[in-house]
Amino acid sequence: MIASIIISIIIGSILWLDRTFLFQLMLSRPVIIGCILGFIMKDIKTGLLVGASLELLWLNDPPVGTYIPQDDSFCAAVATPVACTAAMFMPSPPAAGLALFISIPTAILGKILDSHIRRSNVRFLHTNHPGKYTADYIDSVMKKAILGAFFYALLVIGSTTIGLCFIVHLIGDSLPDFLESALSYLPYISILIGLAGIVRSQRSVKTTAFAFCMGISVVILIRWVH
Repeated sequence: MIASIIISIIIGSILWLDRTFLFQLMLSRPVIIGCILGFIMKDIKTGLLVGASLELLWLNDPPVGTYIPQDDSFCAAVATPVACTAAMFMPSPPAAGLALFISIPTAILGKILDSHIRRSNVRFLHTNHPGKYTADYIDSVMKKAILGAFFYALLVIGSTTIGLCFIVHLIGDSLPDFLESALSYLPYISILIGLAGIVRSQRSVKTTAFAFCMGISVVILIRWVH
C-alpha cells in the first residue's frame, strides 16, 4: 500500500501539471485522475466514485481568462489515494465520502500552489539576457519552469496526501456506524449538487440534458458495481 501511495503521488503530480503547465490533454480532469490513481491503488471503483464526485461538483466553474477557480485536479490527486486507503477499513461509498470531506479544502491549497508557481516562474526570465528570444533560451526556460512546477507539485501533493492518509489510517477503524453511513451519501450528494449547478447555468437544453443523463448514469454505474 505504501508503494502504491508513493507511485500515485508521483503520477498525480504529473497529471496535475496537465491542468496548466504541461500537455493540456484533459488528463487533469478529476474523473481521469480518479480512475488512473484508483487503478494504481488497485481500487478503480473508489477512484471512479471520487473522480466523478469532484468532476460534477466543479463542472460549472471553469477557468476563464485570468480567473483561477478552486483546484479540483489537485483535490482529486489527493483525495483518490486517501479514499483508497480508507477503503481498507470500510466500503467504497463511506471511504470516498470521508476522503471528500477531509480533502475538499485542499482545492484551495491547489489554487494557491498554482498562483505561486506562476509567479515564481518569472525568476527564470532574465531581461538583460542578450539571447533571450532564441529557441535554445526559450527551451531552457520552459524546462526549468516545468521541472520547478513538478517539484512544487510533488512536494505539496505528497505531503498533503501522506498527512491525510495517516489521519484516515488512525480514524478508519474507530468511526461510529452512523457517521460511516452518513459519509456514504456524500459522494452522491456532490454529484447531485454538480448536476443542479448545470441545470441552473445558462446552457442549452440539449447540453443540460446530456450532462444530467451522464451524471445519473455514473451514479447508477457506481451503485451497480458496488
